[in-house]
Amino acid sequence: MTVGTHDVGAVPEKDRSVRAIALCFALIPTLAGTARGLVFPGFRLSEVVAVALVVLMLVKFHRRMRIGGAVFWALLAYAATIAAICFYHIISSSALGVADFMNYGLGPTIFFSIYVGAYAAGALPGILELTVKYLLTFGAVMGSIGLMQAFGLQFAREIGTALTGNLTIANPIDWKVPRSVGVFNSWHAYAGYGALCLIVAGACIANDVKIFKRPSTMLLATALITGGLLSSLTFGMISFGLIGFSFFVIRSRARTALFSAAAFIFVIVKFSPVSSYFDQRVALQEAATASNSLLPQTISFRINVWLRDYIPLVQENLLIGYGPVRSTDRVFSFFESMYVYLLVVAGLPALITFLVVIFALFLSLRNAQSHFRETGDLIGSSVSAALLVVVPGLLILMFIHPYMNDAGISQALVMLGGLVIGRCAAVAGTSRHRSNSAVPNSRLAPVR
Repeated sequence: MTVGTHDVGAVPEKDRSVRAIALCFALIPTLAGTARGLVFPGFRLSEVVAVALVVLMLVKFHRRMRIGGAVFWALLAYAATIAAICFYHIISSSALGVADFMNYGLGPTIFFSIYVGAYAAGALPGILELTVKYLLTFGAVMGSIGLMQAFGLQFAREIGTALTGNLTIANPIDWKVPRSVGVFNSWHAYAGYGALCLIVAGACIANDVKIFKRPSTMLLATALITGGLLSSLTFGMISFGLIGFSFFVIRSRARTALFSAAAFIFVIVKFSPVSSYFDQRVALQEAATASNSLLPQTISFRINVWLRDYIPLVQENLLIGYGPVRSTDRVFSFFESMYVYLLVVAGLPALITFLVVIFALFLSLRNAQSHFRETGDLIGSSVSAALLVVVPGLLILMFIHPYMNDAGISQALVMLGGLVIGRCAAVAGTSRHRSNSAVPNSRLAPVR
């Protein structure tokens, strides 16, 4: 079946279960930065939604649940490796407890659950279109909150503090440049979420996929996502999101969207409070340290942290890592790198299985995109193309922040990847079934 630009509206209104599932999928990355214990003790809102969604899929769509595929096995190995090694460290140290396992050992298992549910749901009619629609809608809302935080509206900052437990959102530290976080615990998580939404929006605009009924709604959502991303003042993710968006739009007939976005960015940067914050951040980024005058301050600082605090821990425990960092350890509070994080927490096995996951995801997305192009599936081709830009970009950016261990972009990538790969597998399976059914019976008869 060829899927065109009309698919979002083609989802029957009475099929509320598909809409509810799509809404839950979009909520998972959006609420991933909330504090633990808001609804269920020890769990984030996104984790509660993810578990509930998998249970719903098992009850209502258990026949669609499939086991197998490169990403499935890679994620299973990654989740099992992290959980087993963290469990070993926790039972070996009296300074560690259940909370440490929740923080360090549970994340990949949640990813695995999200992927299994998304892969199974990928075959549902209209699920990918609706999930992207809801995700971009939530991204626009999050961008609005970020902009209000940048403009100094206290209630927007208090919303962030209430949902994350981070008191510095409502009461920014005087000597730091104010940066928006939405309802995430950090600006890196907020920026990663916004960058992925912006790249997906760019791919849909470039391929004329009508996610919303009115094109102006899509442009408004994109503008709000862009504004929120800028308000994070996270230059790496800002550059990544804008380059990814431009990569799709500049090669299409929708170049007016690029000019509109550029004009909006100019207004935000030039004539809003974000402008002065940008100037302060640029000054900090360009500042050099005495230890390494060739690198920006932010990079030089990270190198010093790794060499001083974490590399010694890795050298002493390369095979299974040092384990979760104890409160008594005299190290910097943040790992500042996904790869350093994995080596410290669970050693080489964790790093190797993680890279296998990324490699398997990239290859599966590439195969899916090729299939969608052949069948004319515009939404499938657009989302898979966007994720194929996100994955290599993340590989680079994870040198300076553990994005796949942070909220937002990690859950969104796994969730959308599962939906896309599951959609491809379902369509390919249907095509094979029809092809086999079309074989004449005479060909199957024994030769006499």
